[in-house]
Amino acid sequence: LLKDKVSMVRKAALWNLYHLEPAVLLNRYASAIAARIEDSDWMVRKVALEILQAPELLCLYADAVVARLKDDVWIIRMKAASMLTGLGPTMLEKYVDTLSALLKDDIFEVRAAAVRTLSEIESARPLTCAEIVYPLLKDAHCDVRGAAVGFYHNAASWVRAMFADDIAEMLNDVDRMVQGAALELLGSLDPELLTESGYPWEGDNDVWDRGVRALQATRDAKLFAQVRADMADRDPKRSCTEGTSSPASEAMDA
Repeated sequence: LLKDKVSMVRKAALWNLYHLEPAVLLNRYASAIAARIEDSDWMVRKVALEILQAPELLCLYADAVVARLKDDVWIIRMKAASMLTGLGPTMLEKYVDTLSALLKDDIFEVRAAAVRTLSEIESARPLTCAEIVYPLLKDAHCDVRGAAVGFYHNAASWVRAMFADDIAEMLNDVDRMVQGAALELLGSLDPELLTESGYPWEGDNDVWDRGVRALQATRDAKLFAQVRADMADRDPKRSCTEGTSSPASEAMDA
């Protein structure tokens, strides 16, 4: 039925195989399932990819999945990019060029998925990936910019330090989630940057909470007291004394 002339039948046959253990699929049905990721119906291709994302199958058919990064349907491109994270940095490294091409995709969901997958390769090729992702900090869509900030958040500390000034600019982003993610990253890297940011979290609960978490990572007691006092001064209705203790402040209090 995987070769039935009716696409709905092919899709139903794949769903019946979806619940089988990967070991069973590997022994009996793997090649037939892999053949369906080139099916004429994109929904059949998507189900086949869903099955192949099991680690045992993904490693075996990685090249076939990577080929779907050039699929005509954006949902398939996004799915293929997302599931490749299961390969791990070593295997993913050889696909950097193919993944980086998706950073110019017309669909923002595809671009964001590619950035997240490149985060998995970062440990193998840190500077290469960091430079590839850099232009996405200025992407037109907030989800992509957020994914780019997330990439640097997961990067090695020396990579984050290299791009700290660029991340600091994201504190003025029009999207509060991007703004908050940048604040959280900078707070974990260099709390000094918090005092230079103009405190863009003012007036926004979610970003404020991220600022509090950034303060919790601050190890400079003097800086912690300065920033906390400034937060309280900007919004006296909010309590900055509860839930905003840092290792530095605790040591100072002791």
